Amino acid sequence: MNAKITPTKAAGLSVARALSSQECSSSGVAPLALRPRERLSVWEIAPMFHCSVLGTCLSLSELSRIAQRARHGLARGGAAYDVHVHFVKAVATKNALSKLVDKALEKRHASAARTLRRARSEAELDMLWKELVSSGDIAGSYWAAMSHPLASESLQWRWFGEVHMLSHLLGASRSSDLSRLHKLEHACAEFESELALVKHQQRAVRKQRDKLALDLSEQQLEADRLERRLLSAQDRIAALREQGGIAALEARVTELEGVLECARVRGSEADMRLRESTAELASARAAASAACERLSELFEENEAVEAELRANVEATIAGRAATADDVDALRRLDGRRVLYVGGRNHLVPYYRVLLERRGAEFLHHDGGLEESLDALTRGLATVDAVVCPMDCVSHAACLKVKKACKRLSKQFIALRSSGLSSFARGISRVA
Repeated sequence: MNAKITPTKAAGLSVARALSSQECSSSGVAPLALRPRERLSVWEIAPMFHCSVLGTCLSLSELSRIAQRARHGLARGGAAYDVHVHFVKAVATKNALSKLVDKALEKRHASAARTLRRARSEAELDMLWKELVSSGDIAGSYWAAMSHPLASESLQWRWFGEVHMLSHLLGASRSSDLSRLHKLEHACAEFESELALVKHQQRAVRKQRDKLALDLSEQQLEADRLERRLLSAQDRIAALREQGGIAALEARVTELEGVLECARVRGSEADMRLRESTAELASARAAASAACERLSELFEENEAVEAELRANVEATIAGRAATADDVDALRRLDGRRVLYVGGRNHLVPYYRVLLERRGAEFLHHDGGLEESLDALTRGLATVDAVVCPMDCVSHAACLKVKKACKRLSKQFIALRSSGLSSFARGISRVA
């Protein structure tokens, strides 16, 4: 190849040759002759970094597809660790399988590679690495940095340590998420118990109402019977007047009137108890309906949290940090702009991570605490959806945003609370 080698490229290639010579001297193989180019191939990277590069930058499914394309002798259904070890050994030298791995790494992380390979010094390379890592592209920045010919061994060891610690942080995050999931499941079980109790109370009130209605019907029949007896007695009084026993008949009439009045009082009391039972039944139905609605919201929040957890767990099983590709099982929000109004400031970074992992852009407004509400309504024209927690935002800000969204035909989503589970359910509704 007759291309000219710049002093920067020559310095990077000298580092690559030194790493390759160190690798080959320890294995007894002659060092590889590097061509003048702007990156190192995967087999030219020091062998002690191959494990972290493959584990971080390629998924297990991608490695399996590469093995199939190369018709490499890799048993199907093998353990994830065995597949990983097989590829780590294979990329130590230049061969058909390592070439495919190198091509897959370069294709997968082309964007990050283009950014980092603009570096013409170690300081510039380290600065670009930090910028890419802060943006969330851990896998792409790691491959681009480790394959850069200017990366010294000390710099590579530091990058290796940072990626290694990120894997520990991911494991701790997964443990915290599992604990929160357990708490949510426990809360759901409690709400189910409360709902069963409300239904039981509702059935008891219904039985009591039916019993009171039956008692009222029987008392009404008794009142009708007494009324007929009164009419019969009046007829007898009229007949007795003609015959003369007026005093005895009047006493009998007074007695019967007392019995009738007692029956009327009993009927009035029964009617009052029926009205009270009807009111209690209506209250119980309203409580049951509210419990059902809250339980439904909790179920949806639980499903959203489980979906996020599945993405994290799948990434953890693959031995890497979760990326945007891990949320393909969820609903993607590529290109959408979502505004979060209010909420708790210490949870804002977590809202941003959950949303940006779906490919959307996260915007935040504190609801008027320090930022202007007029600026908030003016910025609604550039967003696709607005999310607002009901427990952590001023009524004025919520009402103003809701009216503005209706006027601009923007999607407005009201959340039950400012918690992460309610936010995860809300962004699922945005999708």
